[in-house]
Amino acid sequence: MLSINKVNLVGNLDRHPEFREFSPQVHMCELIVATSKPLTKRNGIRTVKTEWHRVAIFDRQVIELARDQLMKGSKV
Repeated sequence: MLSINKVNLVGNLDRHPEFREFSPQVHMCELIVATSKPLTKRNGIRTVKTEWHRVAIFDRQVIELARDQLMKGSKV
């Protein structure tokens, strides 16, 4: 049985997207997305927790969109 996990991430790109071509039919785009959330510690000090997510895209249309519109710092 196939299981699919769906996640919605909203954050900023850490660096420019990386594009790879494994064969004429198989392409990949890799993104590193930073998500942040504010935290308040017990002593009242406010901090920000940043998590890094590695995202791989294999859909050709989404890869073309990423190639044309995404760059370091872009909100995704």
